[in-house]
Amino acid sequence: MVQTLVAQKNIPSSLKKGYSLVENEMNQVGTVLKELLSHVNPVMDEIVQYSFYLGGKRLRPLLVLLSALATGKIQRQNILAATALEMIHTGSLVHDDILDGAKIRRHLETINLHWDDKAAVLVGDLLISRAMELISECNSLLAYQAISSACKKTCEGELFQTLTRNRFELSIDDYMTIIGGKTASLLECCGYLGASFNETSEKTVLHFARFGYNLGIAFQIIDDILDLTGDESVVGKTLGTDLINHKPTLPLIYYLQQVSESERVKMLRLVEQERIDTGTILEIQALLKNAGMTELGRQKAETFIREAITLLEQEQEQAGQSCLSESRKAAFDALAEIASFVIERRW
Repeated sequence: MVQTLVAQKNIPSSLKKGYSLVENEMNQVGTVLKELLSHVNPVMDEIVQYSFYLGGKRLRPLLVLLSALATGKIQRQNILAATALEMIHTGSLVHDDILDGAKIRRHLETINLHWDDKAAVLVGDLLISRAMELISECNSLLAYQAISSACKKTCEGELFQTLTRNRFELSIDDYMTIIGGKTASLLECCGYLGASFNETSEKTVLHFARFGYNLGIAFQIIDDILDLTGDESVVGKTLGTDLINHKPTLPLIYYLQQVSESERVKMLRLVEQERIDTGTILEIQALLKNAGMTELGRQKAETFIREAITLLEQEQEQAGQSCLSESRKAAFDALAEIASFVIERRW
């Protein structure tokens, strides 16, 4: 059963302060999840609850709750929104693993491997539909529209990426559109719904939404870099899937735009192979790293993190440091720590 939302071992040390600020509320999210994921059928129970063992840091509910605390106080609607967004995220991960043919996530077999693709599709669908059912309990058209829009953007981003496989002439703008949909839209919604239920200005709500969006863009860029340079034993999931599935990501796009024609032709010959084996992956990784393209990608992610932190600073200045309670100041600090973690993470 889902006893707690996140295991202590899955909390990076830099994020523990943030989790401690909203520990009670995170436990409430876990309780709601436990109730929602219980079924009469024990076989269904097993597979649905297994999907949540594949989760890790639970950044989405954390972002909702800290955004709420930074703008005032945590409402019941924030608990419901945090739970719904985590369910949608988990459902999307289950679907992602099918699309990528991934075998490992969080050091466990993916659902598509442990069971099969059909079961994984239906579990992902079930999680997302239950999330939409839950968000209706907020009795807020705004919340329902925000989550519906985020789901639509996530699907559009994933579909766009699927349709651009093997299109290695993909522009940076198109890449940003893809990750802005498939990853940043949910984090944008987290910031938005975190701030929306407090009595705050529309500008502040939009700033927190933009904070989440920038966080999401940076998160996905780093994720794509880790897929090229990470250690599976540390990251805990199948790596190299972007190359295997012929997905052009930022370091590769940079490389193809900046190197000589002969180097470009050599790289295209490698990435366009129908079946990319481990040796080819290692060769591609070395070419990208040695050319400084993974570092260039990291620098791009840093620009989004700087913008995210600037938005927080503007909101603190607007609120007035002397007017902020200790808990609100701590929430702002914790959000800044999340931003720093995203750019520095190794898993």
